[in-house]
Amino acid sequence: MKFHNGEPFDSRSVKFTLERLSTPGDKAGGHVMVSSFGGIERVDAVDPLTVTIKTRRPDPVLPARLAQTFGAQMIPAQYTTKVGYPGLAKNPVGTGPYKLVQWLKDDRAILEANKDYWGGTPAIERVVWRVIPDDLARVSALQAGEVQVIVRVPPDQVPAIEKRGGMRVERVLGNVTNVFTVCGIKKDTGPLADKRNAPGHRVRDRPEVDDRQSLQGARRAARPGKRPAPTSASIRRSSRIPTIP
Repeated sequence: MKFHNGEPFDSRSVKFTLERLSTPGDKAGGHVMVSSFGGIERVDAVDPLTVTIKTRRPDPVLPARLAQTFGAQMIPAQYTTKVGYPGLAKNPVGTGPYKLVQWLKDDRAILEANKDYWGGTPAIERVVWRVIPDDLARVSALQAGEVQVIVRVPPDQVPAIEKRGGMRVERVLGNVTNVFTVCGIKKDTGPLADKRNAPGHRVRDRPEVDDRQSLQGARRAARPGKRPAPTSASIRRSSRIPTIP
């Protein structure tokens, strides 16, 4: 197996990646995920295809953490040493089915199929991810045929999309929980000096999810396809949540 730039994916890169993951973030080359991988004491490259990991204490779930998608992605040792971590961030190199061809900040990322991918050449040769922050502009691009798939479909646009031929709306379950943590701020100082921002006060007219009615919202819309079945959740305003004066 090789990285997109032709560098072999071997034990050297595995050792390089794991040593970075187990280095505190305040040190050179440290990683923010050290809390998950800081138990690694040493990594030895036995041969090009084998590594031995020694932990500071028994860690039976380490393989599961290594298999997760956040933090444990293997990076090319030779390339990263040459360009540094900022260079890797701007021009990432991996082993996946698609390789990055061009990245234009706040505009688009262009990917091409990796013909040497170990799992076989992908069916779609070229993929362009565009950044379209405006909801209506995103829907208009889909309706005009400028894009084939969009995400975060505005609920009020779902009926119009479903009425058009050659398009469908996919409703999917979400598993993301947004958490906002406020810490390290002295009481009655900074933003908390205004009592309206204190814990217990919330944003005016906060919506509430109620699963007793039908939700017109959706996660993705695409063309072409069949109309999916409706869901059973909705968003409505709750009169039980007080507004901020």
